[in-house]
Amino acid sequence: MSKTTFKFIQWYESKYPEFVNRYGALKRLYDSDLDSFFIEEIDELYKEFKQGGVV
Repeated sequence: MSKTTFKFIQWYESKYPEFVNRYGALKRLYDSDLDSFFIEEIDELYKEFKQGGVV
């Protein structure tokens, strides 16, 4: 897992704690071979985050 991915997971879990409470840790939904998340909405946010568009 890259440093950027780790930072995204920390950011997402702090911004959306209800997601973690309901579904568990976000890292379980990450595919390192594809560098993407299994949930499309989260993957789109991840792509924006990598480009610096999400704060």
